[in-house]
Amino acid sequence: MQRNLRTRRVKSSAQILDELLKRFDKNKKQTDIAEDSMKLSIQTMLKQPRRLNLTEFVGEIQIQDSDNEIPVIIENADKIQYGGKTIQDWFDDYIAKELQKGKKRQNIRLPLEKIEQTSQTIKFPFKSKIKAYEQVHGIKLKQEQKATTISVPDYQIKQLPEKFGRPYFSYEFGSWEIDIVFSMNPELVRINQIYLFCININTKYLVVYPLHSKSQEDIEKALQNLVQTQNVTHIRGDGEKGFASNQLMQFYNKNDIETYFVNGSRELTNHNRVVDSVIRTIRNAFGQDDSSFADSNGSVADSIFDRGVRKGFANPKLMQQMVDIYNDTPHGAFENKFTPKQVNSLKELEGYFIRKNDKKLREVKQVQQDQGFNKYKPGNILMIHVDYLRTMHRYMKQRRNYNELAKFIKYDNGNVECLLLKPFTDLDRITVPIYYTKFVCENEQQLNSPQFKKFKDQFLN
Repeated sequence: MQRNLRTRRVKSSAQILDELLKRFDKNKKQTDIAEDSMKLSIQTMLKQPRRLNLTEFVGEIQIQDSDNEIPVIIENADKIQYGGKTIQDWFDDYIAKELQKGKKRQNIRLPLEKIEQTSQTIKFPFKSKIKAYEQVHGIKLKQEQKATTISVPDYQIKQLPEKFGRPYFSYEFGSWEIDIVFSMNPELVRINQIYLFCININTKYLVVYPLHSKSQEDIEKALQNLVQTQNVTHIRGDGEKGFASNQLMQFYNKNDIETYFVNGSRELTNHNRVVDSVIRTIRNAFGQDDSSFADSNGSVADSIFDRGVRKGFANPKLMQQMVDIYNDTPHGAFENKFTPKQVNSLKELEGYFIRKNDKKLREVKQVQQDQGFNKYKPGNILMIHVDYLRTMHRYMKQRRNYNELAKFIKYDNGNVECLLLKPFTDLDRITVPIYYTKFVCENEQQLNSPQFKKFKDQFLN
């Protein structure tokens, strides 16, 4: 007797995904149990002798009901929530812990020897990073290896709430910021040494080249070395003329490098934030002595252009030692768990922090939207914060977070372009970060009403 067997209906990937999205994290108790399960699974995986890929990771956590769900979980790892995080987030956490574990083991003795070699001239200068440095490298710095004097910090106006500031990163691997910096003796008005600072935006890895001059030829020679030794796909910089010369533009095109160079009032935005920050870090690490330095526009040194200046900064050998120490020091961008050298040498670790910053960026954009930053209309009157230290008016006292009234013109890549209501002779139309703004009223006519008199008295009189 022959029976007609009914064929089992095969579910599509879309149907499986829909079931998976509804299956997990239905309530807090289920989420907590799943979270504990994932943490235990990751601890077990970290004991294995080799690093797992995403496919192997999904196989180890065993959250599927059948094998045909595994490909769907892998393909949609960034969508499926389990234990309060996506599977991709859990995998990124595992990779970060795995890489950190491997690097600690690899570097446990080497850095001590390296520090001893350089301690004759430069001691470890980053006081706040000593503990993190020792933890990452598995060593204990001797007292004579630490700098005894720490440089005077830059006294700047308190930043507006950091929760409004977008994370500064690039979606592209191989993205760099560059700037020309020079040490100089203000008494002789003479440049002692010129450097080209190059820093990877995502990995924070620093490369510094001594230059004979600011000529196109010297800059191209240094960048040629950077291209040969590092992954370079994008370069950002300020308004330094040499960066965007015809000769260098041909060099960028030949090496398939995309560029972005800005100038003008954009110096008030965060367009060159990473390289400006590392220049200040290196400057402060050398401490105060007899030389000074500035970037190509004078902006970095303008805040410290006085008799307190830096001899060591003008010595290329000491500069290279300082760069090596910086690259070997855990960075705050990586929660002080990894050094720029470690992140720069592992593409998957760089990718982990790109995804992490992308997630933070989406959260910050939502916060900015909730706070009304994206609702300005042309003609609206805003309070804004202008960082005078980055203008020709650096000596003006800054007593408030918001120090100018301005008329909104337009949005510009996360910034706000506006017109100062009380302009300077050399500064009227400026662009500032969006979180350095606050709505006051609809237009200038409304500003004349009694309820807004305090704003006119405070900012315009």
